[in-house]
Amino acid sequence: MPFIVFAMAVFLIVMGLAAYNELDIEAYPNPCPPLVEVLTQPPGWSAEETERYVTIPLEIGLAGMPGLDHIRSFSLFALSDVKVYFKWTLEYKDARQEVINRLAMINQPMPPGVK
Repeated sequence: MPFIVFAMAVFLIVMGLAAYNELDIEAYPNPCPPLVEVLTQPPGWSAEETERYVTIPLEIGLAGMPGLDHIRSFSLFALSDVKVYFKWTLEYKDARQEVINRLAMINQPMPPGVK
């Protein structure tokens, strides 16, 4: 009987170590899918002007990218924030590169002074 208890304890320890090795442990786990944020600062524009001349052209230009899930944006006084969410299947570096490529191809040029 003691041999069976000892064998079961060793078996549980070995299986526990095997399961521990299979765990995907990250120092900083990422709870959200790939997200790229495009921030622009027009000089002293109202929220309506920022929306019309910066945010909407960015949204239109970024729409239709491969792996794109959805786009959310908001405009404040002299600030436009466009958040581009991708599906889980895409890597972060690929998502960033896709946004950079798309920003370079936007047909409507940004107004002067926009950073």
